[in-house]
Amino acid sequence: MSELVLIYIAGAGRSGSTILDEILGEGRGCFSLGEMRQIWKSFIRKQALCSCGRIYRDCPFWSEVLRRVFGKDAPSSGELEEILRAQRVVENIPLLSEGRRKRYLASHRKRLTFYRNLLQAILREVREVSGAKVLIDSTKHPHYLYLLRELEDIRIFLLHLVRDSRAVAFSWLRRKYNPAIRDYMKRHHPYTSTRLWVRFNWGVHRLQEVFSFPYYRLRYEDFVRAPNRELARIEETFNLQGVFPRIEGCLKLGEKHLLGGNPAGFVSREISLRPDTQWLKEMRVRDRILVTLMSWPLLRRYGYPLFPTFGGKN
Repeated sequence: MSELVLIYIAGAGRSGSTILDEILGEGRGCFSLGEMRQIWKSFIRKQALCSCGRIYRDCPFWSEVLRRVFGKDAPSSGELEEILRAQRVVENIPLLSEGRRKRYLASHRKRLTFYRNLLQAILREVREVSGAKVLIDSTKHPHYLYLLRELEDIRIFLLHLVRDSRAVAFSWLRRKYNPAIRDYMKRHHPYTSTRLWVRFNWGVHRLQEVFSFPYYRLRYEDFVRAPNRELARIEETFNLQGVFPRIEGCLKLGEKHLLGGNPAGFVSREISLRPDTQWLKEMRVRDRILVTLMSWPLLRRYGYPLFPTFGGKN
């Protein structure tokens, strides 16, 4: 059996990962997972929807995957509790302190190994059920890179998606309805969302230095302005020439089985990409100043202007 490829989209929330996941999933031999970390919460929320429009427990794809992994339609409540405990251990791995990280990994090895083996089994069955050779996971959390590097017969490609921190903070302030959970998504104060933006992006850099995955950094703004150029660069970096679609005007998306993600993945099956500049016109000055002061080192690293103007090249 040939080696499976997993493209892991890492970065901060509200950076455009859902639409990127869906577009890459249109590629030849590709399958969009959405946010794999959401699979367990999706089954706990009994009315949560897969992006195919069905309740997760009734989704033929995910039901078949879990039946193969657990030997039944879904894990029991006791199994779910143990899985969620292990997942919390994964998502609390220290990102920036090497000393703390080593001690943490050593003291939680049993649960980390349990979750890694579970992830390995799920990805194996996703491959079998979907027939895909390339999986796309838009979980974004850098913590999971610790487990991904230990998976057998799966090659990890790290796609680091970044977006201007001011645009991200503005997006977190919006009230958005998510049909997947049939409720409004939580909102964050600019201070909170920017702390997460800085922590997750620095975390990606630190772990990439340690693990040296095949790596490509993609600015969301560049992707929506020139998607075909960026898709070609991703193909070249990961040696996947001719795999991903090209976008001419609108792109019609097929049915997906995404876990979690942005509500955009549940609304329209035909998409067109355009820059989102609303934050430049509507973001409060004090919020823009706060976010810029908190994130300016990474903004400069990614080539974003510290004082952007509407109509300028940002």
